[in-house]
Amino acid sequence: MCSASQGPTNSRSLPRPAAIEWFYLAIGLALVVRYRWLFDDAFVYFRYVDNLLFLDAGLTYNAGEFVEGFSSPAQCLLLIALRSLHLGFPTIVLLIGSAGFIAFWYLLVVLNRALGPRSERPTLNFPLAYLAANYSVASFFTAGNEGALLHLSAAATALFLLRPHSRPLALCVALAPLVRPELALATLLAGIHAWWSTGRAPRFLLAATAIANGAWLLFRVYYYADLLPNTYYLKTGTRLESGTLLQAGLRYLQNATESYHVLPVFAAFALLSWVLRRRTTVAVERASRGLSPRVAMLVVAASVAAWPVATGGSSMHYYYLAFPFTLSVCALGGLLERALVEFRPKTHGALPWLVMFPVTILVFSFYPALLSKHPVTRDEEFVQLPSLELMNDPSFFRHQEPVEDQWPTIDSMIALAPDLRANGYAEWTDFTWCNTIYAHPEVRAVHGLGLTDAFLARVDTPEARRGHKPALPALAIDLIQVQMAADTIGRGVYSSAIDAGATPPWMDANRDTIELIERKVFNRHDLSENMGLALRFPAKIQLPVEPASNRP
Repeated sequence: MCSASQGPTNSRSLPRPAAIEWFYLAIGLALVVRYRWLFDDAFVYFRYVDNLLFLDAGLTYNAGEFVEGFSSPAQCLLLIALRSLHLGFPTIVLLIGSAGFIAFWYLLVVLNRALGPRSERPTLNFPLAYLAANYSVASFFTAGNEGALLHLSAAATALFLLRPHSRPLALCVALAPLVRPELALATLLAGIHAWWSTGRAPRFLLAATAIANGAWLLFRVYYYADLLPNTYYLKTGTRLESGTLLQAGLRYLQNATESYHVLPVFAAFALLSWVLRRRTTVAVERASRGLSPRVAMLVVAASVAAWPVATGGSSMHYYYLAFPFTLSVCALGGLLERALVEFRPKTHGALPWLVMFPVTILVFSFYPALLSKHPVTRDEEFVQLPSLELMNDPSFFRHQEPVEDQWPTIDSMIALAPDLRANGYAEWTDFTWCNTIYAHPEVRAVHGLGLTDAFLARVDTPEARRGHKPALPALAIDLIQVQMAADTIGRGVYSSAIDAGATPPWMDANRDTIELIERKVFNRHDLSENMGLALRFPAKIQLPVEPASNRP
């Protein structure tokens, strides 16, 4: 008996979701809302957006300091668009997460039909079941960072590998590097596959990639006098206090794969694929689609995953693996449906529920070892594991939700703007918590972990864990002391202090680097000058002595 919800078989038509897929949507949306949280790094975006829209300070973290301290231009632009409607950030994050998941869900519906056989057999859609009920997938749709866009980009890339002639999908793939810089590799490989599979250069993809990313690069040079975001300098070319980056990256990968039992799942599907290839009839083989695109999905996923593995991963569970994890699961689409056609079991309308409901519940039961019990209860405890380089989990932030009542209102920021423009900042902070800094738009912030500071980002000092360098908070205080002693803050503030002998030894020893970074940070938006500055890469700042806070 066939499923009435299978939908049309025409590859050009949009499929109707099956009843089980509507169930996945309900489960996924419920978990997206249940697991909602705000990543502390999201408050970096919030301060940039509010400085631009309401404080007349431009797209900056501190007025007058031009540093691109966020990793995702696409997320920043999306937040600007929605915040300009005067919506609150919790509302914006929930809106992006919910709408993003609905779009993600439907892309996986379309993908599974495209990968499956043209048959009236019931729809099971394993990738959607595995991803919709997944703790980390649901969590990162409402993190406030680019998590939703990462998952959407992965699903769109998978579908583009199947449909390389689709311009909307090509546009999504072209925009992927603006979601996160390392996704430029996914765009490149997807373009190569499209060229190979069609025999023609993917001209629309090439043009869209050049225009979208070229426009942001031009803006970055004009506005920030750099070719790369500040987070690139902070998180590359560094080292850990114990172990190597590769060891940390492999542990990061292991943590994600073990949490969601990735190896057993892929081993089972590899066996199923092998059996199908040996048994497949001519009719089924003709109806099935996408062996080469499946391989392409796995190749692109592995290539993108290689970046966080080689560079030590992230301090946050799953975060840097969201794109490759999702893309690799997409490659499993349609295989269960092909098995139904090949083995021809007796089926009836309840088959999808009998098979997939237990699978969904099983996947829902998975959660990382960093948690004491299932996070759906919201009373689980976060457990730091030294063996995982002090890796974090959304649960930690979920139980330390910032108090929205302490955030600045839009009206208060608009009222503050004239005074800030006329008199500048009267106070400084070296906080490392981004949400605490966001609560004080009237304060100049030298982020204690270097996320938004171009000087600290280039300090050559070991990390205790990814993105967290113990030496930096003390150096942030040194920068603040120089700023507080200056009459004005702008180009020359540090070099003048060095000339006056009013700086600590580490600044004296790195004068050339300090001066070059200073010219970038306080650039004058002269395109020709900024082009020259962007093509100059300051050397890493070396510490000749221990920072003051580490001295006995």
